[in-house]
Amino acid sequence: MQRKILISSLAVGCLLAARSTLWAQDTNAPSTNTQPRIQTLPPARQQGILGILSDEQRSSYQGATTAQRAKLIELQSKLQVAQRETFEAALSPQYDENLVRQKAAAAGQIFADMLVLRTKPLSEIKPPLSVEQIEKLKTVPSPGMNPRVLPGATSPAGTNRDENGLPPKQ
Repeated sequence: MQRKILISSLAVGCLLAARSTLWAQDTNAPSTNTQPRIQTLPPARQQGILGILSDEQRSSYQGATTAQRAKLIELQSKLQVAQRETFEAALSPQYDENLVRQKAAAAGQIFADMLVLRTKPLSEIKPPLSVEQIEKLKTVPSPGMNPRVLPGATSPAGTNRDENGLPPKQ
């Protein structure tokens, strides 16, 4: 009896493995969707900061951001820990608002440090940015910013958003 169960379990396992292999192959097939994607952001926003810079400036900017990468990775892990601690403090049986605020402030300081590191390379671009480039960059999401909440950002067709990028209140 146990042998029949073992054999049938192995058979089911083999069938599932074969089936998942077939599914994996299907996902690698080229897409049959030939319709172009609808682009809702202006070209400058699609390309971000790099689309506005010259080749020399782009190289300078990328070098400066690469230099910050290790620090950003370290801060990201610290931010995750700080956010988790804030969440856990909020879940304690005796809610202590001061403790939650302290934890949230610590997370906020780490986030501020990350924003400083993400924006610092803009000041290090060589040759310096022109007045026209600066004006264009003001319409591009800053590093780490959600482009959907940018003032003046367009929403995908058929969706209404307020000035904060949120659905309108009903």
